[in-house]
Amino acid sequence: EEAQANNLAQGLPTPGEADFRLLNEILSCDSWESLQTRVRTAAVEGELSDKTLSALQQVMQQAVGRGEQEDPRVVSSLEQAGQLIQATLAQMQMPPAMQLLDQLLMLDPQSEAASIRENLQAAIGSGQVTAAESLQTVDGLMDMMEQQEVEIEKRIEEGTATDNPEEFQEMLNLVKARQEAKVRLASIKTVLKAIADEAS
Repeated sequence: EEAQANNLAQGLPTPGEADFRLLNEILSCDSWESLQTRVRTAAVEGELSDKTLSALQQVMQQAVGRGEQEDPRVVSSLEQAGQLIQATLAQMQMPPAMQLLDQLLMLDPQSEAASIRENLQAAIGSGQVTAAESLQTVDGLMDMMEQQEVEIEKRIEEGTATDNPEEFQEMLNLVKARQEAKVRLASIKTVLKAIADEAS
């Protein structure tokens, strides 16, 4: 009852038996890779929802209540599963072009260039997205990242005057991550333009 009250306070729906059953299947996976696959499958089949996340919250609260916080691996594993479920739910709400780019940004443009092209061609060929809207989404993301980079660089300049090396290093890591993402987006854009030219 306390766990349900906490979920309501967080705006999460009350989970049912099916939600706990799905969560149990996810948490029973014997590796992180198989867990990721089960979550993706649940999302594709329409099983994954906010109720799954709510069920996980209840399980976490019960684990802490039993004193299992003494073993940080238990809570850490539940937190990692929760982050994956949250990210997957957020991705499900993205427009198709953004979903596609989100997946392609995880691929290395050098070693996985063929996979990037195949995925783009498949998505465009199936009508999931168009080359034009994908290009527009790429441009929008690149503009957003450039704005974020400017803001981060300003914070870095401010950070150099402080005595917080951890925060400064975090800012540097953010800049590096944005630069890598921009390189990958530029590669995706090149492939998209080539596919659009081939179709015209």
